[in-house]
Amino acid sequence: MTDRYSVVQTDGGPSADRCVEDSVFAQSGLSIEYTRFECVDEQELIGICAGAHALITSYAPITKRVLDAVPDCRIVAVMATGFDCVDLEYATDQGIVVCNAGAYCSHEVASHAIALLLCLSRRILGLHSNALSGVWKSSACGTLGDLRKQTLGIVGLGRIGMRVALRAQAFGLRVVAYDSYVDRSRMDLLNVEKVTFESLVEDSDYVSLHCPLSDETRGIINGSVLAAMRPSAFLINTARGECVDTSALVDALERRNIAGAGLDVVCPEPLPAEHPLGSLPNVLITPHAAFRSTSSVLELRRRPCQQVVMALKGEPPELTVNPEVLGRTNCRVQCSTGVGRWVCDHEAGLHSAATPEQGKGAKEHIDG
Repeated sequence: MTDRYSVVQTDGGPSADRCVEDSVFAQSGLSIEYTRFECVDEQELIGICAGAHALITSYAPITKRVLDAVPDCRIVAVMATGFDCVDLEYATDQGIVVCNAGAYCSHEVASHAIALLLCLSRRILGLHSNALSGVWKSSACGTLGDLRKQTLGIVGLGRIGMRVALRAQAFGLRVVAYDSYVDRSRMDLLNVEKVTFESLVEDSDYVSLHCPLSDETRGIINGSVLAAMRPSAFLINTARGECVDTSALVDALERRNIAGAGLDVVCPEPLPAEHPLGSLPNVLITPHAAFRSTSSVLELRRRPCQQVVMALKGEPPELTVNPEVLGRTNCRVQCSTGVGRWVCDHEAGLHSAATPEQGKGAKEHIDG
């Protein structure tokens, strides 16, 4: 076993300094050479990642070709909740552990989704613009929403979705949810009504996406779904831009088939300056900022480094998103502590040893 390890961060450093990362590696007791780049080109990645024992990435495409170029790589740690930038199936086949940053920003994203909902419901931006331009008239932007008589439909009731539900209920909203991985008893604990996707789309005043990006959810909001929504309804997306068919959304907004949209994520991203979404008066856009707070950014930097240290020490990383690899004979993280049964929160990508206490209560779960 080597006494010195190479850790390469491909891209996505949220800060110019390295103090958080250097501190984690210095305290590990391992000899680690940590280098950082800003590279998202596949061919360049093959060169800069060569010889690495661990990769930390944000947006860089960790493809089959990149993984083939790092035969000593034990772990790919993604600086995000989503991990669709990694070829997960191939990494698993090769015995490489893949981790994410877990639920590091679930409170922030939930609050941001509610902030978008409130701004749309109360037409905050329009009222603000009118007031500054001298139109001092409360009715200038039309009817303002009464949340106590409206329904929020949540697509994806993982850690973030559950926190959105609790916040929404504090404003008096009725909350329904669609999630094929969450049973009715868990929703009952949150006073959330489990419904079909079709029912949610047709009956909700606000449709809020909190699902991971997968083959199942890519383009889940398409032309036919938007046509089925109420003309008075709003779409909120703080999940992934690819969950929405952008062209179909522009068409629905221009035709006023839906009332508006609040988007923290879009496709493409960043949004080009002349993109039609940016010129529509019934759209509120923020630049993929829902995750950000002082504490969440620190966790975003710290957690992937901690997962790398665990893997290099031969310990099963806590935030593994492909736990099946840990029990394989070709797993490159040879766990000296043994491998128990691991379970995954389908949205946050969190894993923990399964115990008889698991699932005891949804509110305990989301606050854990």
